[in-house]
Amino acid sequence: MNKAKSQLILLADCICYIIALAAGTYLRFGADNAAGIFFYYSGGFYGLVLILSTISYIALYIYFHGKGEYKLGRDLIDQFEQVFRNHCLVFVALIVILFAFQAGELLSRRLIFYTFIISFCLDLVVREMIRHILQKRYENNVKTLTIAGRIVKVLKDDESLGIDDNVMHVFAIGCKGIPAEYGGFESFMHNLTGNRQDTNILYHVARIAEDDLRFEFHNAAVFDVHVPSIGAAGAVYFDLAALNKSIAYCRKNKVKNPVFFIMACRIGPFIAAYKRKIKAMGGTLLVNPDGHEWKRQKWNRFIRAYWKVSERLMVKSADRLICDSKNIEKYIREEYKAFSPVTSYISYGAKPVEADDERSARVDEEFFNWIRYNRVVPGGYYLIVGRFVPENNFETMIKEFMRSKTKRDLVVITTENDKLLGELEKKLRFSSDKRVKFTGTVYDTGLLTEIRKNAYGYIHGHSVGGTNPSLLESLASTNVNLLFDVGFNSEVGGDAALYWKLDAGSLSKLIEKTDALSDEERAQMGEKAKQRIRDNYLWEKIVKDYESVFKGGAV
Repeated sequence: MNKAKSQLILLADCICYIIALAAGTYLRFGADNAAGIFFYYSGGFYGLVLILSTISYIALYIYFHGKGEYKLGRDLIDQFEQVFRNHCLVFVALIVILFAFQAGELLSRRLIFYTFIISFCLDLVVREMIRHILQKRYENNVKTLTIAGRIVKVLKDDESLGIDDNVMHVFAIGCKGIPAEYGGFESFMHNLTGNRQDTNILYHVARIAEDDLRFEFHNAAVFDVHVPSIGAAGAVYFDLAALNKSIAYCRKNKVKNPVFFIMACRIGPFIAAYKRKIKAMGGTLLVNPDGHEWKRQKWNRFIRAYWKVSERLMVKSADRLICDSKNIEKYIREEYKAFSPVTSYISYGAKPVEADDERSARVDEEFFNWIRYNRVVPGGYYLIVGRFVPENNFETMIKEFMRSKTKRDLVVITTENDKLLGELEKKLRFSSDKRVKFTGTVYDTGLLTEIRKNAYGYIHGHSVGGTNPSLLESLASTNVNLLFDVGFNSEVGGDAALYWKLDAGSLSKLIEKTDALSDEERAQMGEKAKQRIRDNYLWEKIVKDYESVFKGGAV
């Protein structure tokens, strides 16, 4: 709430009190005597005391305003609590003043009671009217946009979602932004903000874009960062620019003890200088080291060497490293034991899709339209969901599927990458196999869950990156999961999944074996997978652990 609105509420509250005081005097002494209480000699002293108490009431409100604790309530209940608190304090002050002026014998309990009740009710009504008027005016002026299929509210340049002292500001840097578009960090931040438990935590999420917009999504302030087309260096530029914006915001708004949560280790050579700035403002540097960025196939050997050095420097500067995989945490502790890194293991989360979960009519209609448009049938397709990048083993998955004798389809839901798509078409000629269907992107969470639930099996090929949200979501919704056999995948899937290797024939034979499973066997595997989610990966637990770390706790 800005200063002008606070002053408006202060004026309204004071007028309410004065009206209530006059009405209370009228009810207590009657029309003939009420004026005399204030203006005639016999009641002059008592009238002066009441005037002084009114002044003290105004002073008390000014005191609350000066501390930043004077504002409109967020809703009717919050409004009620604030008005009740203010009136209790004010009327205690009124009674103290009466006794201080040795006018205790003139104190009228009925006057105090009448004034309190009238002032309280009138103040509550007026405040609610102001809140609704301002809210309506604000809604009429709010601009909305559709980003990744979701409607978001654009924030004005000077608009903040929370600058109170009791708000903890967490600046999330390193994901491509929210709303999510399949990436691991993006899906994680989407759910971390969407499942927030502590309302005193305000997330600020950096997002790669071609503009400088700020908007609200999941009660988080998302700020766009324009990144020039400079190839692999763009990721480094993005993290540095986002960090600069975050530090500038903290200084401008005098944010106390901010938390900077950096995902991935891309800016190691620069982090020491930023760590000094963060420390100077009482901030904390938390880092998710991701999962072996230096192993990603899309980078050449020089860039991979940079990522390895950068990882080392990020580990050295971090106050705490949050690893989403036990295998990654073990690697960090052993590889960089010279730095004595402080680590916490917190995985990603998911929500099991239960048999009795209700579906909306909208999702049912959208799923019906989706299967009709893509010419697939429920239970008649294998599914792949993930970013279209080489290290997710799309080439092996498609090649092995084409080699298999299954009569089911392969549905691929992924991001755009025309270069990789062209390379795979040239190598595999997958367009000649009518079973292979690239269906584009699906941003709607409800629809994507329905697609997962109706898949015969899910094929997961991620080879780097730690625990992947897409894998957790699949275990939560798809009965049979076929996972690339690497440590952080088997750590999540356990005995509730099937595993394949890069060897020729490994995945194709596993697909044929999966085709032969009975409905009962598939249902048993699905229940086992969902139980792993319930036991280890529920979002409620994951969010609670993250919020504990943000607030200085250890997990």
